[in-house]
This record gives sequence, structure tokens and C-alpha cells, in this order.
Amino acid sequence: MPSILDLSVRLKTKDVAVPRQPARVLVVDDDPLILQLEATILRRAGHHVDIAKDGECGWQALLAARYDLLVTDCQMPRMSGLDLVLQLRAAQMTLPVIMASGSLESLNIETLTHAPSRIHAFVRKPFTISQLLGAVKSALEPSSDGDRSPQMALG
Repeated sequence: MPSILDLSVRLKTKDVAVPRQPARVLVVDDDPLILQLEATILRRAGHHVDIAKDGECGWQALLAARYDLLVTDCQMPRMSGLDLVLQLRAAQMTLPVIMASGSLESLNIETLTHAPSRIHAFVRKPFTISQLLGAVKSALEPSSDGDRSPQMALG
């Protein structure tokens, strides 16, 4: 199956399921290509997307606007994705978080899906469009008990 990096950004609407309620999503990644690809996929899926080039810029965006979802890289300069998540949780921000990384093996995923970080889904780079959108859907749609279950998408 082709990875996100192998696909054209000319994603067609028929290729993705449009959400019932578009979400306001902040995408944070220090790789400009990945940042634009993720943003394009999410926009074509019907979401409203803002972007930030690193964790510090992401934190400033989170302070300036209300978001329904954060999609962040893990390893970035100035502020890592994990530090960003810990900072937003310390500020009592409860939005769901998807962590995207090429090195998930170095993370303690069991710990990160619980307090204090509470990351809702993990996707390994490179990932497919369906893996990213599946993680977004899972993070945004509460389960029947009102909680969101962590999801792991391995590319």
C-alpha cells in the first residue's frame, strides 16, 4: 500500500469520507512536506486546518484559538510533540491528540495513552491516507461510554 509520501496531493473528495461535523485541527510538524501533506489530506476530508512548524509555534496557536484536535510530530526542535502535549494538559486543555512519528519504538505508548499526557492515537510515519483519517475519526468520535479509545496505526 502506498505511503503518504508516495501519494499525490491531488486527493479527490471521493477518496475520503467527509465528516459529519468538520473539526478545527492544528497540525504541528517541523518537516514542511509532511506538514503540508497532512494539512491537505485533512482539508480535503472536510476539516478546517491550521499549521505550525514546531512545538513552540503549536503552543502559541493553541493559546490563540480553540481546536477540536491536535495532530503533532514527536521529535521537533524548540519543543517536542510530547512536551507540547504535556504543556497543553497542564493548562487543562482536553482536546484529543494524535502523535505522528517515524520512531514510535522509542516511546512508552502504554504510558502516553493515560494521564498526564493522554494521547488518543499514534500513527507511524510514513502512513497512508486511510491510517491518518482513521486515527482522526477515532480521536474525534467518543465511544459509547463517552471516552475515546487509544488507537495505533502502523505504517
